[in-house]
Amino acid sequence: MTMTMKLACSNIAWTDAQEAAVLPWLQAQGVGGIEVAPTRLWPNWHGATPAGAREWRKRMADQGFSLPSMQALLFGKADACLFGADGGNAFVEHLEFVAELGEGLGAGVAVLGAPRQRLRGDLPMAEAVDRAIPLLRRLAQTFHDAGSCLALEPARPEYGGDFCITTAEVSQLVAAVDHPGLGVHIDAAALFAAEESIEDLWEESRGQRWVHYQMSEPELGGFSAPCAPQLANLRFLRSVDWPHWCAIEMRVPPMGVIEEGPWAILREARMG
Repeated sequence: MTMTMKLACSNIAWTDAQEAAVLPWLQAQGVGGIEVAPTRLWPNWHGATPAGAREWRKRMADQGFSLPSMQALLFGKADACLFGADGGNAFVEHLEFVAELGEGLGAGVAVLGAPRQRLRGDLPMAEAVDRAIPLLRRLAQTFHDAGSCLALEPARPEYGGDFCITTAEVSQLVAAVDHPGLGVHIDAAALFAAEESIEDLWEESRGQRWVHYQMSEPELGGFSAPCAPQLANLRFLRSVDWPHWCAIEMRVPPMGVIEEGPWAILREARMG
């Protein structure tokens, strides 16, 4: 199958028991990449090391997959907060460790969602931005040095977020940080929830600083009856020769990852 878009699938979409059957099936659908949620490999982060990341990279390469991206970077790290009482130190230190793991995995993008760890609460927006910029610039340099890019995702209110809740706000913050190690993550479910149009956002920026796209639904549901305009988004990205990866993101569905929904949408978008 010839793909006009580099296609990955998040490893939160299957269980360890399903993996042996899922991986060859994904290859048959034209998936060449696995988006890595680290705690799927190392539960509670126990045993996570750069050496272990390199080993897993080789194991996946032997099966024909690259590891282009990471997600769920702060899963299980409730005290690592951007605006924490420690001045964001735990937030930065953990993400610096994530950058090391990403270098081992060979991941070029690390998607930072974590809406609850980005809560500003009573902190005025302007002050929150002023506090966030130097921390994000430091992290941007760390990820850049590791051969990666930290990609900010909107922290949607329905998931408990209150800081940079739309793609437009994320874009403004990324522009203020102004570092190649920090980019904008485009998420289909977040666009839908915020009533943002991918076409309008592109028109405003020509995709400047956009580094990753996730094909996703609210609450990471399946795609048999999509709420977000998945087909329209994919066709638009195809029309502008999207150069980055598109990662399918969904929780383990009742029958496992082997379901028709996302693949039918991709076929209809004439991507394969």
